[in-house]
Amino acid sequence: MGVCRRFSSYVASAFMAEAYATLHAVDLVVDLGFDSAMIKGDSLTVIKKLQASSSDLSELSALIFEVQEKAKTLRKCVFNFTPRASNQLAHIIAKDFSLNSGDRFWVEEIPSSAL
Repeated sequence: MGVCRRFSSYVASAFMAEAYATLHAVDLVVDLGFDSAMIKGDSLTVIKKLQASSSDLSELSALIFEVQEKAKTLRKCVFNFTPRASNQLAHIIAKDFSLNSGDRFWVEEIPSSAL
């Protein structure tokens, strides 16, 4: 299990933020050298777009396409929806300002503030 927190500037919407989070998750999986992943997100709209085989004309289309193309480099990559209540760790880490403003990564551990 891996967790990362990355900062992105000028994000247009909450949907865009969720799509960027998914892109960062795929990047983390590839960087760690894994060949398969299950990536969970709590934005049903973004997950449905990632699971779809057709593209659309939404503000997310280019970013969704980028995530899907990077995911193709893996043997298997599954995008699943998880309710926000079960994704509390991600929200705790995102709100923890004691972790400074830089990007942070944890592999098989979590920050002490989330314990």
